[in-house]
Amino acid sequence: MELTPIGKEKLEIALTPKDMERFHLTAELLDYKNTETRRAVWTILDTAKRKTGFDAADGKIRIDALPGKEGGCVIFITKTPNGVDKKENMNSAKEKYPALVGKPRKIIYGFANLTDLLHVCLFLRARGYRGESNAFMEAEGSRAKNKYYLSLTESAPYREKSPYAVFESMFIAEFGKKLSDEHTFAYINEHCECFCESGAVEVLAEIA
Repeated sequence: MELTPIGKEKLEIALTPKDMERFHLTAELLDYKNTETRRAVWTILDTAKRKTGFDAADGKIRIDALPGKEGGCVIFITKTPNGVDKKENMNSAKEKYPALVGKPRKIIYGFANLTDLLHVCLFLRARGYRGESNAFMEAEGSRAKNKYYLSLTESAPYREKSPYAVFESMFIAEFGKKLSDEHTFAYINEHCECFCESGAVEVLAEIA
């Protein structure tokens, strides 16, 4: 079981098939209304509090559960803002991952600060990202809204976008903005400096 805090409000819990068996859970049947599931989740969260300091008991939370890419399960715990009336729930993706077609393509995300970029790199490494990745930064004194950029290789198009891939995109969008078009690449090549030329996700996750 791997526990990865992502900022102060999110926690990723990666469960292996053995973990799932130990907690009597299955990715297809995760249901927070089920007593066994609730007991397993809060047992895991108690462990997370001791090991990482992430405290899910101080407010409302959202729980998203997705099948792991190599079996097992990935659970995301998100603290909801104060005053937002959201009940604890678990959204579980039951669909199998769709087959991929076509060639990989490069995409760019822009970030207002380095901290947001590092959070995303940490998240992608925890997700097992193995594609190409490069990081760029604006020249000193630039007035551009995005100060840092991350280039990724995305397998696309999907026959049907999986819930897992959609959740990844939604998570990254909380920290940065997708800027994938020919003008963005041209701008970066002309005005930005590549400060991490290869394996940016892995390298920057180490310092996140």
